[in-house]
Amino acid sequence: MLKFAVMFGCLLAASGASAADVEALKERYYADRPVCRSIEETTSDEQAMAACASMETIAKVLTADGYCWDNAELIWDECPMTN
Repeated sequence: MLKFAVMFGCLLAASGASAADVEALKERYYADRPVCRSIEETTSDEQAMAACASMETIAKVLTADGYCWDNAELIWDECPMTN
């Protein structure tokens, strides 16, 4: 998990993640979500806490890059343009 923390830290420091980075972050977020919510019976408290921390970091990166969490669809998508 330390490897992911270092990777996300580097992404936070960089401005604008590439499209491939964004897709990888989204996939990681989606994979971490059921673990964070402890939906899987095999999830330990430590695993759940690590997954939640990972999700929080990913959310900061995606939000900074103009993505929004869609509660209806449960996906990350580009934020709508507002005037």
